[in-house]
Amino acid sequence: MQGVDPEFLMAPLPHQPPALGLDLAELFDRARHRLDALVGFDPGIRAAGFQPSRIDKKDYVGGITDEIMAEIRRSRFVVADYTGQVNGVYFEAGFALGLGLRVIPTCRADEVPNLHFDIKHLNTLLWSPLAELADGLNRRIRAVIGVGPAASDPA
Repeated sequence: MQGVDPEFLMAPLPHQPPALGLDLAELFDRARHRLDALVGFDPGIRAAGFQPSRIDKKDYVGGITDEIMAEIRRSRFVVADYTGQVNGVYFEAGFALGLGLRVIPTCRADEVPNLHFDIKHLNTLLWSPLAELADGLNRRIRAVIGVGPAASDPA
């Protein structure tokens, strides 16, 4: 979208889980939480006036890590959801911080005890239920980054 600053969203995306150690109910629960989280991020980011960028929605060739890093380099800021404790999110948030980008950490409230020691001190946007995520993210982005160019409500 022309004229709209991109931002990059890192969240645990549905993937093929390991076959050992997980029962079917746990697999469905993980997938549901991941999809629910993504449904809440998009409207919050757009309401703040920015265009979310997700690697699973992009066509590209080459390695996924290279493409993620390229998208982060093009971004004004990054939203990193630590729900599920996915190692890649920690890596990508660190990469963004190393580039001098703002990283907005988020996590589902019941997952806070699982956050790694190195990020427990951060002002993490907690969400639960899902309805709180979009509103909270919109407020946090506007307070920390500012209102984006595509905001329908610039106040």
